[in-house]
Amino acid sequence: MANRILMADDDSVILLLHRRLLVNHGFPGEIIQFQNGKELLDLLMSEKETEPNTLILLDIRMPEMDGWTFLDNVENHDFPTNLHVYIISSSVDISDRKKASQYNQVIGYIEKPLNDVMCKQVIEKAAAL
Repeated sequence: MANRILMADDDSVILLLHRRLLVNHGFPGEIIQFQNGKELLDLLMSEKETEPNTLILLDIRMPEMDGWTFLDNVENHDFPTNLHVYIISSSVDISDRKKASQYNQVIGYIEKPLNDVMCKQVIEKAAAL
């Protein structure tokens, strides 16, 4: 079971909506929000040795550090295999989906915003990890 969900998105309304959906659908773990990939990466780097099983909901277009740069950094560091990433994006560009599939940690691509059905799927995936 993923002990927590980390969400990185520069849209505070999306973060609020996704948090509410996760809580309302019964996600039992911790939910931590970040405004960009750098903040998220900084947390992961600080707890590299003790990091719990983690599911990440990652936007790909953010200031300071976008999702692609975040994923490149994760691939270039020795993180445990218990990082699992859903790309959550408003992009419907097929090239973004193809690029996402090239990263080992990416387990899915979801178009924003999460809805009830997708939220349930994310929570089920978190429970299966």
